[in-house]
Amino acid sequence: MIHVRELTKHYSDLRRGQFVALSGISFRARPGQVYGLLGPNGAGKTTILRILSTVLRPTSGSATIDGLDVVAHAPEVRRRIGFMSANTAVYDRMTGWEMVEYFRPPARHPAG
Repeated sequence: MIHVRELTKHYSDLRRGQFVALSGISFRARPGQVYGLLGPNGAGKTTILRILSTVLRPTSGSATIDGLDVVAHAPEVRRRIGFMSANTAVYDRMTGWEMVEYFRPPARHPAG
C-alpha cells in the first residue's frame, strides 16, 4: 500500500526564489488498486514519484510504501520497488546531500 499525507516539496531557485512543486498532496493506493497521477506539465506528478522512489526528500509531509517511511527507511523501500524515470535531469534537482544519501550503500553491521 502507498500512503501519502500532506506531501510538500519546495525548491530554491536563484531567479524565482522559493518554488513550490507540491503543496499538501494526500492519497492512498491500496494493494491491487491501479492509481493514476494526472495533470498538466509542472503539476508535480514526477516529483511525487521521485519522492516515493526515495530519489527526493519531501520538504514536509510523509509517504509510506508497504508501511515503510520513504525517508526513514529509504534503502528498504528501494529494495521493494522499481522505478525508472523518463526524465534524465533527476540528478540536477538533487542537492549534494540528497545524492550522497541516495547512492550510499546500506550500512553493514559487524557479525557477531
